[in-house]
Amino acid sequence: MASEPEGPIGPGALGPKIVAIFMPLLVCGLLGYTYYVFVARVCVNLLWQRLNLFGQAVAYMVISSITLLYVLWCYVKVVSTKPGSPLQPEPGLFHRPHHTNPTERDIHSTLPPPSRLEAGAHHVIPTGYSPGTYGDIKKPRIQKSQEKSRIDAQQLPLNTSDISDRTVTPTSSIENTPSNSLDDPFVLMCQPNGHPRYCPTCEVIKPDRCHHCRECGRCVLKMDHHCPWISGCVGHHNYKFFYLFIFSTVIHAVFILIATLASVVPILRYQPLLIDYQWVPLIALAALFTLLLACFIGIHTYYIFTNKTTIEAIGDRQLFYRIDTRPAKVALSNAVNPHQPSGILSGMAYAIVVGWPKERTWNLGWRDNWCSMMGYDWWAWFLPINNIPGDGITYPYNPTVYARITREAANQLSMPPLIPAQPSQSTHTPPPSTMPQTAS
Repeated sequence: MASEPEGPIGPGALGPKIVAIFMPLLVCGLLGYTYYVFVARVCVNLLWQRLNLFGQAVAYMVISSITLLYVLWCYVKVVSTKPGSPLQPEPGLFHRPHHTNPTERDIHSTLPPPSRLEAGAHHVIPTGYSPGTYGDIKKPRIQKSQEKSRIDAQQLPLNTSDISDRTVTPTSSIENTPSNSLDDPFVLMCQPNGHPRYCPTCEVIKPDRCHHCRECGRCVLKMDHHCPWISGCVGHHNYKFFYLFIFSTVIHAVFILIATLASVVPILRYQPLLIDYQWVPLIALAALFTLLLACFIGIHTYYIFTNKTTIEAIGDRQLFYRIDTRPAKVALSNAVNPHQPSGILSGMAYAIVVGWPKERTWNLGWRDNWCSMMGYDWWAWFLPINNIPGDGITYPYNPTVYARITREAANQLSMPPLIPAQPSQSTHTPPPSTMPQTAS
């Protein structure tokens, strides 16, 4: 992933406040100026009064008014909709301690496994992805993909049930979990040592695809980038509106550019005395926004169809995944490790797997990628309404990626425990990414 800025500028700084006020005024000013020149100087003065093309002038004014209202609708939605933050989660997803200021070390030392624990826990981290527990808001195509993930993950060299005592009574945190989900390992992005990704500035554990924005001074769910034109971040809850805003702006600019050129070029050739110098900035602005935003929307269309964010596309940070099995009593054999008593209650057995470079972790296929961002109702794809699926906390993994990392985790968990070293022996310990882990 791309490196995240350290240290907040903070939303209380003067500079961001000025930008937050100025940029929306600039956007509205540019839209208002171009609309005025096109309607008053091109449609009314030129087409209607000078050339007597009343029907063409009215058609141009109606179309430009509709496209402008569409642009303003999208812009209001993207500016007024927060991208989402783990600081403001849905009820039951997080629990932050009150009247305390724990250090990162304190949080890691008391960290529970990545599953939905009881609300009274000291810290609850985001639910790891598992095909059996992911929400039922998905359509059959996603459910079929999840079923494929479960089937592929079960075709492992080791069945995780081999190290589990399935007769152990589930804890209160798992009692409400569907029974079929206990066979599916939970997967969550983590640090190299298996600790969750923690933001010391916000004092919150970051879900998958969440990053800290220095300009906004907070963590953003599925952060794409910070956009000064909307005076905020583009993230899970407003990415669709941002995409529709640039899409509608391109449509509006292209129409004004074509209509203006079609009306003005004959005048320049045959009646140069009728030239209005306001046409020059109108054509320049329309051409500039068409060129820049057309490239921009092409890039973001590619990101949507591949289920990437800008940070994920340009980032080069090594990824690590923590894979947790069900709560289990690990039955260790004394023959394997005589220094380890059998039947140790481990809570959650987990392993750490390294991600592959440029691995398409979130790619579900171009159709499901599109629907995961624009919604599953085709008629609402290009309407700036809030039909975005998911909560921004948990995202489905690519079935092939999920099967690979759970297979590697199963291989790690099948390794025999290390015998404690004698004083005369070497005390070398393999790195955490190659050892089975248990979280009590």
